[in-house]
Amino acid sequence: MAQAQAQPTTTNGAEPVTIDDATNVLFVRQLPQFCTELDLQLFAQPFGNVVNVLKVPIRDLGFIEFDSVQSAASCYHYYQGQPPTIRGQMVDIKFSTRSHITKPANAAPMPDISRTSPVLLVTITMCNHPVECDTLYHIFTQYGGTVLRIIIFEKSGDIKIAEKELGTLARRLYSSDVGVAHAAVLYALDDTAAAEDAWQAAC
Repeated sequence: MAQAQAQPTTTNGAEPVTIDDATNVLFVRQLPQFCTELDLQLFAQPFGNVVNVLKVPIRDLGFIEFDSVQSAASCYHYYQGQPPTIRGQMVDIKFSTRSHITKPANAAPMPDISRTSPVLLVTITMCNHPVECDTLYHIFTQYGGTVLRIIIFEKSGDIKIAEKELGTLARRLYSSDVGVAHAAVLYALDDTAAAEDAWQAAC
């Protein structure tokens, strides 16, 4: 019986590679307009250790480098069963022919997602209509993930209560982000000096 041949996979203009020739670098194209390297990193992180990412300026493509071929293959095969999306837009992923990402000497380092807070402080100004939790939920669920909790408070309101709520939420998610939430509230109060002290303590 003849052995089945591996199907070729096209890459970024280079010669096609087969699944057997997979590398530890994935090529991603059709990225959304405002996609960042952090988006690429968060997209790939569930499948293994991401050692480098590259978003090609002006063009809608990028690269993701894993520390192993197995991690890259895990990501690739997972998205053969469901459409991969970044910022709500479908993207296309293929194996790259390269095994290492080379960045310009002046390129920014890869974002440290271990310091990324899961809590966002959103400031809304010039409100012509009431702002409700349902409105914010509808806005932020479009970017993927799960919105666990929304707290709305006025800047001139009881900031201590809001600070306590933010701290409790951050503690439930990542204990190290309690200080980050505290700094965010201080910035909202225009207490820049205290906010910077809180941020330094959190870091």
